[in-house]
Amino acid sequence: MIQNPKKEITVLFNIEQVKEVLKKISSFISGCEVVDIDDVLNQYEYKFSEFLSLGSVFTVNLTEVNETKTLITMESSRVVGAYDKAYEVTNANQQIGMFLKTLSRLLQNPNAEVADVKKITQKDEWYNNNLILVVLIIVFWPLGVYQLYLRNKNNK
Repeated sequence: MIQNPKKEITVLFNIEQVKEVLKKISSFISGCEVVDIDDVLNQYEYKFSEFLSLGSVFTVNLTEVNETKTLITMESSRVVGAYDKAYEVTNANQQIGMFLKTLSRLLQNPNAEVADVKKITQKDEWYNNNLILVVLIIVFWPLGVYQLYLRNKNNK
């Protein structure tokens, strides 16, 4: 069994600003939904959906360092079971990175539009390549259909 990926950072924003961004961040990340928000304990839970898996749960805890700084502690865990493969941990670390990048963009510009933040934070995935799509549809049509599914799912 592999330990759950964790990340801890301090940001130069007060805790109320971070709370407001965390409440709306799930609409800016594909495959992410809010599971629980606890403003008293400053804990937020998000569920990331994954292909061929029940997904992962992402827990964010906030601690006020002082009036202008907030400590953010993040931990990713499996919905069922534990991380036992290296690629699962790599995927979880990528989710943490994407979450942090989106959080950073939203803290800098809290009134940003969803499309603008997604364009900046999402990496160019293989399923967005039109040449690969054409080749897959001609040669391996089931993979081409799967690529269309991924493209449609992640562009929502």
